[in-house]
Amino acid sequence: TSSKSSNRSNRTKRPAAHMEADGELDHPLKTLVKAARLMNPMQFDVGKEISCNKPLPGSSKRVYGKVTKNVPKKLAHELDNGLVPLPAKVCFSCNKSCRVAPLIQCDYCPLLFHLDCLNPPLTSLPTGRWMCPNHVENFLDSHLLKSQSLTERLRLWDRYTGLVDSHAVKVDFLNKIHRKHPMFRFRRKLPSRLSISVPPAVKYFYQNPPTLLPDPARNVSC
Repeated sequence: TSSKSSNRSNRTKRPAAHMEADGELDHPLKTLVKAARLMNPMQFDVGKEISCNKPLPGSSKRVYGKVTKNVPKKLAHELDNGLVPLPAKVCFSCNKSCRVAPLIQCDYCPLLFHLDCLNPPLTSLPTGRWMCPNHVENFLDSHLLKSQSLTERLRLWDRYTGLVDSHAVKVDFLNKIHRKHPMFRFRRKLPSRLSISVPPAVKYFYQNPPTLLPDPARNVSC
């Protein structure tokens, strides 16, 4: 009889255990919390048509949903003294490697800089995206940008940034050189300098200089 009662109790407990494993006996608020973790609220999300999809300096570098690949390690013969991977990267300003100081790489180009070689120098490594001073966007933001509008800022970037056609620059330079009336080559008469009349006594002394007096005798003691 005891064995039969134990078997019956086990049969009654099995469905409860399966229900707890499936989460059917959880509190309704727990189910709501699980759903909130999986689905972010979209009521206050900015639409894609008006959101900024361009990575701006200072924005976060984190990329969600990107699978990181396993990068193979450098072999011993590919390292310089076992520390710096070859080819060694150098600073764009001082042309020295990372042995002098740590290097920081621009997030928009392959250039590298020391923290002390920048103007002004950086005291710590930036946590967000960083743009080196070789980009024209820094000049646009400091001189041509007249408001804090993101639309105007992106409009200036799209207008003055981009690839430069070297052939067009050369043709423009040759056209300016060989044109008929080039700039800054007009002959212009300069006004005459102011002059004064020299008195005749000064001219006489220049024409007839007086004889110099002899040097006084010096007593040279032996």
